[in-house]
Amino acid sequence: MVNEDLSDDDDDFGMVIHVHRYSCGCRTVRRDYHDGSVGERTVRHDGKKVASQLRPEQGC
Repeated sequence: MVNEDLSDDDDDFGMVIHVHRYSCGCRTVRRDYHDGSVGERTVRHDGKKVASQLRPEQGC
């Protein structure tokens, strides 16, 4: 099982930021913007950005 830490933050105007930090050092930051759009960034433990959700074959 992968240990992970989830934290959320918001600006009281509709923007919400979700941060997942995994025990291996990888992290995913998801931003839900005021207009309903969503942005997501995933960074592996070695600092390399990946295009989608982390999967075991990506080294996490």
